[in-house]
Amino acid sequence: MENKVNVSKQKPDNKLSTAKLIFSALKSKKTEKQTIRMHVYHNGKASNKALTGIRIENGEAWDKKSCEVVGNEHKTKYLAQLRSQLDELYYNFQYRGRIVTAQTLLDCLTKKRTWINEVPNLTEALLRYNESRRDEMIAGKLNKRSFSRFGKWRSIITDFCKYQYQMENVPLDDLKPILGKQIDTYLRAKCNYSDVYTAKICRYLKTALSYALANEWTNRNVLAVSRWSVGQKDIKAITNSELKAIEEVKILDPELERVRDLFVFCCYSAFGHKDLSELRLGHLFQTTDGIWYLYHPRSKTNKKAVVTLAPAALEILQKYADYAQRTGKLLPAQSDQDANRKLKALASLAGFSRFPLTWYAARRTCATYLLNEGASLETVAAHLGNTRAMVERFYAQKRDETIVKEVSGIFNRNKAV
Repeated sequence: MENKVNVSKQKPDNKLSTAKLIFSALKSKKTEKQTIRMHVYHNGKASNKALTGIRIENGEAWDKKSCEVVGNEHKTKYLAQLRSQLDELYYNFQYRGRIVTAQTLLDCLTKKRTWINEVPNLTEALLRYNESRRDEMIAGKLNKRSFSRFGKWRSIITDFCKYQYQMENVPLDDLKPILGKQIDTYLRAKCNYSDVYTAKICRYLKTALSYALANEWTNRNVLAVSRWSVGQKDIKAITNSELKAIEEVKILDPELERVRDLFVFCCYSAFGHKDLSELRLGHLFQTTDGIWYLYHPRSKTNKKAVVTLAPAALEILQKYADYAQRTGKLLPAQSDQDANRKLKALASLAGFSRFPLTWYAARRTCATYLLNEGASLETVAAHLGNTRAMVERFYAQKRDETIVKEVSGIFNRNKAV
């Protein structure tokens, strides 16, 4: 007898595991006949449904479980042929490194598009670039909020194409180096976007064009030498005397007084209004020296903020100690809309009109105060739960008086100069 060798059986690769063709029957209310429809399921998303052109005639029946037309072998073979065509389409996309979506596969299957050999236009290139970043978002390397912005920026650029080129699908090879100046002007003049938001959209477009160049959809990136720099922002912060006037103003409305307390707390702690509603007793700590501080991740950046509490901030926490023990929340935060409306009333009572009172103004007030009192940018950044570059650009700047005092102190220490 020959010795039999046990060979482990390998499971065959399921070529349709990531792209499946699903058939369903739609019964007409008028004729009561069934029509076979199909849609593609891929990457957790289903495409729109399309008709296959197959009807269930008399003497035939639709088997939902096996997806076969009982009584007509030719129709069953046609459905099987559609499945094999989907399999071939999917692997053609994979081989060429193209982004695959359920709707794309269905359009190719129904011959509405021939994207296998076609070079994508600008709008399609942006869509494929966005899909290429999805894995980073799933892996946690890209913030979900940042990823969601890609779709909005793509729609803005699509609107720009309609305005500038009178068409939505602009071929990549038709783009000229003047594109950078055109879209910059459109975003600033037509859309009234800020310098920061305009720069973000333009940099996104530049990165997407680099992705198209790497995929050989075009032979150049027309924005390769374009730069979008954001200048120093005029940071509006409340002075110590103005903050004191806001603290001492007499208020009869208890809800307005509550908003005043929250605003003053933000001026000393640099918390945003949204972060106030997330503060809990578990975020409050005390050092061995008796210094109270809050350790809490910012909702916007998820970066930990180490906030040392000033005496005025501690007084506000003690004022709402009963509320904290009852609810577990440190402060009774209100909705953004109500709180912003009451800030206007607070500014009117305090006689403050230099600029509108906002929760960001309170955050900038704290950052500016710490920086002018000698704290380093690293310390201010840790207090705000942000980066040093963001603090320097958007949150704090040294006042003229601070610069004069620092330089004067240097000259006085070195009188020989």
